This record gives sequence, structure tokens and C-alpha cells, in this order.
Amino acid sequence: MKKSQKPWAYLLAFVFICYMGASVYFQSFDPRTWQLKAVPPPPEEKPPTGWAGGTFTITVAGRDSLDSSGSLTAGTDFTSSIYAFRQGGWVFLGASSGSGTNIESLPQDDGYIWVLCEEASTKYWYSDKVTTQSMNYYCKGYQWADADKDTTKEFLYKFSLWNIPEPASGYPSRTFYPYFIKEGGQGTAANLVQWDTQPTDVENLGTGPDNVYVSWATKTSAQKRGACVYKVAVKFNSSDTTKFTVKKVNIPGVGYVDGSLFTEDLDTVNSYATYTYQFGTDFDTASYWTVAGGANNKFDNTVWIEFNLSSGSIGVTLYIYELDYARTGVSDSDEVVFAYTT
Repeated sequence: MKKSQKPWAYLLAFVFICYMGASVYFQSFDPRTWQLKAVPPPPEEKPPTGWAGGTFTITVAGRDSLDSSGSLTAGTDFTSSIYAFRQGGWVFLGASSGSGTNIESLPQDDGYIWVLCEEASTKYWYSDKVTTQSMNYYCKGYQWADADKDTTKEFLYKFSLWNIPEPASGYPSRTFYPYFIKEGGQGTAANLVQWDTQPTDVENLGTGPDNVYVSWATKTSAQKRGACVYKVAVKFNSSDTTKFTVKKVNIPGVGYVDGSLFTEDLDTVNSYATYTYQFGTDFDTASYWTVAGGANNKFDNTVWIEFNLSSGSIGVTLYIYELDYARTGVSDSDEVVFAYTT
């Protein structure tokens, strides 16, 4: 008789425990008043301080990507201005200066402005989009566009005005730090990149295949400088492609690129074969070869070629194509002659 009563005792104890737990949760011993509590919604992100007034002070202070002690002044070392993007078009808000610019932002701007950065005449700086975005928490992307309608595209960085603290006086303010790379030529196009290693001619090739690594190397004129490179080409003074094959080319910042990725251009009239790898056309798509302070001031441009010669010689020229700070295309080249020897 006692054994048959134990399960009921356990059940009653369980029900009592659940009742007490629910009473504590609902803060009432009367089950008729129990109601599930709604989960409160997450707090809404408030618009920036001063959003209703729409006036903000924006300061643009340039930095040197390769020299932490280097600083640049907006309006002097580079050109900068502030825009909003409204109804599908760019709206000028003000020119940037080192002392700060007051701009008016509207609710339709969603709390963002766009800071335009462009090279200034005879100042020899490239805008560094990668470092600018990584070093500015409030930078939320960029566009390569012609906001000022001068038929030339510039970098425009999307800059957030959200969550600016309330100032004790004046308008809410925030500073944007665009980063720049000092151009290697410093006004001399021939010095964008210079030849560090120019291999000597080779006169002892036998009956192929001969795998040759041509150890070209370039450099900048000094440390803490860079060059904007958009294309590399290898040219042979023969259109007989049975005699040679471009296997790989080392491109700084990219790595060893397979020869099959190069575009072949055969000129049978003038007897030339050119293999081109183009990875950019402008400041946005090109590659920047840079040398930091204390680093080896040298770029490895090794070219791996397989030769199949049975007579004569072939000249091979490496071309490197760059853009200077003024967007003018320049190139550097060097030739090595490979000769067959019986």
C-alpha cells in the first residue's frame, strides 16, 4: 500500500515546485494573472548628435602610408572636398581644409558623407585606398567616380557621422585620415622604378629545351616610396613561338603569374612576339609597388623562359608600365640577348 502511494507523492511534489517557480517568474501566486512577457525590441540606433540641425565640422588630415611620422595638409599636399550622394547624383558640401569645414547634412544622407581625395599638382602623392579604409574605423567603403565633373575619376571615401559625442561647444566634429604613398619618381618619370639588376647576355644555350630564369630586378629611388604599376610585358624579337615559351613571371604584389595568363600578340611582319599581363588601367585597379622604411629597396621581376634554339639568337625585353602622380603613362624596359652555341 505504501509503494503505490509514492509515485503520487512525487508527482504532487513536482507540480508544487513548478507552481512555485511560475509564481516567482510571473510575480503572482494567482495563475489567472499569469501572462507571457513580450521580449523587448533591441534599442534603435539613434541618429548623430546635431542631426536635426544638420551642421557638422569635418577635418581632413592626410597621413603617409610608409612613414608614420609623415603628415599631409588638405588643400596643399592633396586636394580634398566633401560630397553627399542625393537622388542619384553628387552634391558638393564644401572644400576640405586642415582647420575643419562646416557642412550641412540632410536626413536623406542616412548619416554618411563622401570625402574626395585627389593628387595635387607637383606634390607627387598617390591616394592609398587600402590603408585609408583599414585605418579609419568610420570609413565604410569607397567609390572611384567623377564627383566634381572634371572628366577625371577620383577616390571618394564613405565616411560615417553616426554616434558623434555631444560637444561642449560648437558643432559635432569628426576627423578623417586619408593615407597616401609618396611617388618614387618625385617629378621625374624615369625614376618611378629604376633597374636594380640588369642581367648580362647569355651565349651558351644548347639544343633545347633550356629553362632559363632571367633575374631582372627593379627598385624605387629611395625607401618609403612607391610606384603605380598597371602592366607588365615580355617581348621577343622573333615571331617563331616554337623557339620560346614564357613559363612564369614574378610580379611584385601578385606573385608568380603563369605564362598562359599573358595575352599573346604576334607581329609576323616585323618579327616580334609580345606577351602582356595587364592588371589595371588607372589608380583604382593598378598595383602599387612600395618600399617601407628599413626594407630591402628591391622588386623581384624574375622571368622564367623555356628556349628551344638550334641556331642564332633571340633578344628578350621586359617592359614595366607605370602611372605617375599626374596619371601619365610611362614605361621602363631592359633587353637580354640569348644565343645558341654549338
